[in-house]
Amino acid sequence: MFHDLHPCRHPDLPARLRDETERATAVVLERVLEEIPLYRTLDPVQLADVRETVRIGYEATLELWAAGRLAAPEQLPPFRDNGATRAAEGRPLPLVLRAYRVSGLGIYDYVVDHPEVRLDPEEERNFARLTMAFVDQLSNEVTLGYVETTGQLANQQGRARREFLEDLLAGRLLGAAEVDERASTLGLVLPRSPRLIVAAPRLGDGSGLVDHARIALRELDRSHQADDDTPFRLQLITRGQLVLIDQAADPAHVRRALDAAGLTGVVLTVENLVDLAGAYQQARHVHEYLRTAVVSAGTVVAGDEASLLAVLAKARGDALTKPATSAILGDLLTPAHAVLLETLDAYFLTGNSVSAAHRLGVHAQTMRYRLKRIREITGRDPGLGWDRFLLETALRLSDRPDRVT
Repeated sequence: MFHDLHPCRHPDLPARLRDETERATAVVLERVLEEIPLYRTLDPVQLADVRETVRIGYEATLELWAAGRLAAPEQLPPFRDNGATRAAEGRPLPLVLRAYRVSGLGIYDYVVDHPEVRLDPEEERNFARLTMAFVDQLSNEVTLGYVETTGQLANQQGRARREFLEDLLAGRLLGAAEVDERASTLGLVLPRSPRLIVAAPRLGDGSGLVDHARIALRELDRSHQADDDTPFRLQLITRGQLVLIDQAADPAHVRRALDAAGLTGVVLTVENLVDLAGAYQQARHVHEYLRTAVVSAGTVVAGDEASLLAVLAKARGDALTKPATSAILGDLLTPAHAVLLETLDAYFLTGNSVSAAHRLGVHAQTMRYRLKRIREITGRDPGLGWDRFLLETALRLSDRPDRVT
């Protein structure tokens, strides 16, 4: 489109206009500030940087006009660097590109409206085409530098946030002041009572944790949008679990998000991020217990539920637990009675024999026979209050290889 550019027909004109660089820069800069009000809020150092960019652009435009060509590749890196600088400053790319367009138009108007410049229509058109093409060239370079730096900054920021969460989970931060300082350097405003979420796919689900996590995060974002809230979040995938520190307006949102993603999870409110390490250990152990003990398929537990399960999870590893559970369940723990143990599991999960039979895909009569055998072997009736409590507690604390999922 711009291959037919030609050198200025007045060889001395670009050089004469270059002698007015300082005045032209001031005029064009004033136009930028007038048309882009946000630039008026820049600090003196930033404003001086913009002025220098305008000055370089003005001189380069005159040089190219004299030569009748666009910028050579070796002339473009400074403008790509300019895009990188603007990205690092956090200045929006559309605003930066608009400043370049306004500057280009300002340079064009300064030249063609100059009282000592008389351009015929063809030369004026040539200068307009060159200015437009040069601005397009610079915009492309600025965009490349901006996008490249933005990606690098995002990667660095993401890495720094992951390291921050890892340190919190490991208890490597010694006090509130250190936590606040690290958060401040990452641009994070810590919520008063964030929620710790530890989640993983349901037992037996062979799909990847990353895919489940992506769905959960998307659903959590939707809940924040519904609350017109900006989410605070730190996230990490470790030890086969998704770990989140999330500011959720409603615990029910977390439950729905994890359920939609096919995850089991433990949700704890953390009053002080300094104490996150202890809460994380509790949540992780409860979650492992939740999945293997099959309290309820796809369960998300929070608050007091998690605290109670923490007690059970701890008791499961106690030296006294195995003898106690073996005494109550007896021969049900032997491989020969694995079907009866599965039946007991289903009975406790569903709450009655009819639903348990449906869950296992067996006839009601078969279910009744199996419950009878359980009573004969253990001497306890799973339908009676105290016996049910003992049998289910022993079942949840037992260390058996095959579990209903």
